[in-house]
Amino acid sequence: MPQDTINVNLINETLDIKHVNYYAPLLVYKCAKIKVESTSPKIKILNLNINNFEKQINTLEKEGSNGDDEFNKEKAYLTKGIGSFFSSGDTGLRSVKLLIYKDSNESKAIKTELIQNRNTFVTLINTYANNSDGGDGLTVYKDDYTHFKDDKHFFVFATKESEIKELFNNGSNAKSR
Repeated sequence: MPQDTINVNLINETLDIKHVNYYAPLLVYKCAKIKVESTSPKIKILNLNINNFEKQINTLEKEGSNGDDEFNKEKAYLTKGIGSFFSSGDTGLRSVKLLIYKDSNESKAIKTELIQNRNTFVTLINTYANNSDGGDGLTVYKDDYTHFKDDKHFFVFATKESEIKELFNNGSNAKSR
């Protein structure tokens, strides 16, 4: 090897967990009043970034003709929740993919999304509730989780429960061998 050459390692093998923008999460939201696609799968996917997330959430349409107040509160709650991912200054996320679905049957589309795209982790966003505290993540996603669980992905959800073992008690959510 000539002395003029240099050895460059283009692969950084260390995992930098202090910088969240290294990751590309999939955010999942189960809506009540937001209009989703009319064709199957009945979901809505938004590619959000730090500059356009509020504008894109404000352009979401309402399902049905009644419930304007609930719809506006749900959009405000979603904007606040998504804003938390971007608001951490330099360590916050720069872009995320948001998947919105309504029915439990359509939660299977999340598994398809996970197969087709590479997401380091999946965050299940608590839904809007009248108490402005949000629906509990364990309660909201417990039945749907069986449709999109995958041992290759890390799932994050917020709950007020002290233990989540009931999600894995009956073995239906356990990895089958």
